[in-house]
Amino acid sequence: LNNIHSYLSPVVAAMAHERGIRVVWTLHDYKLVCPAYSCRRNGVDCTDCFGNRLHNVLLHRCMKHSVKASALAFAEAWRWRRTVLERCVDAFICPSRFMADVMIRAGYDARKIHVVCNFVDESPAGRGNAASRRGDYCCYAGRLSEEKGVDTLLKAATMSSLPLKVAGEGPLSDELRGRYADCRNVEFLGKLDRAGVMELLRGARFSVVPSEWWENNPLSAIESLSCGTPVVGAATGGIPELIDDGNGRLFMSGDVDDLAWTMKEEWRSLRDNEAIARDARARFSASRHYDSLMSIYSGS
Repeated sequence: LNNIHSYLSPVVAAMAHERGIRVVWTLHDYKLVCPAYSCRRNGVDCTDCFGNRLHNVLLHRCMKHSVKASALAFAEAWRWRRTVLERCVDAFICPSRFMADVMIRAGYDARKIHVVCNFVDESPAGRGNAASRRGDYCCYAGRLSEEKGVDTLLKAATMSSLPLKVAGEGPLSDELRGRYADCRNVEFLGKLDRAGVMELLRGARFSVVPSEWWENNPLSAIESLSCGTPVVGAATGGIPELIDDGNGRLFMSGDVDDLAWTMKEEWRSLRDNEAIARDARARFSASRHYDSLMSIYSGS
């Protein structure tokens, strides 16, 4: 099962279980522990609904600040609460150790939790050349929204004066374009297709993942590393699991000063782009992902 809350319903898991079919559910967000998906409320991390304390989504009107929307989210979450889901799901796959720990903190049985990282394209077209000439810019590729920390990144870019290319669209697009229109070191590229994003990453000195929510296992970081491009990432969620001293740097999430300083430090760094790409392609390979899935499927 993948993303069934969006298109189907957990009833699929129950129907399969009733027929003696084993169920493996891969998680892509925090819906099973947070009716509002994000474990975030009013710009800060929130665990109020953990342990089946689901009424808090109503108390705080977490869904669109609406009583009606929050009531619907509560009803769905209560119908498919942890004790119900655990009876009909044999294994939960989490793309990060952080998400697995969140599930366990919320009361889920650790014996049913497995960690399998996301993967990247192994084809020559998907890889590109990690040793190709690097441009004089850093970049961000992703959604332009509050929880992604893009405004923090733009403030840091202004402070550091480093050239930054921003790819993506979102609810903050117009506001950010207007606010930073006079900032000569920031360039907004709009939405790029996958080929455009990969070209952007391959040419960058480094990419930035400035998220301010519990990012799970961001493909933006994995794709960057697989291109041989270091990552400056926020120390939140599953991001620290992807970054070490050899492939990037971490900064305190939401801290403009720390991000500006970290970006300047990374700009001065000399990196072995080929080694970064080689290690990432081995770690995040489709074949490794497949082997992990098959191991779980055969033993669930």
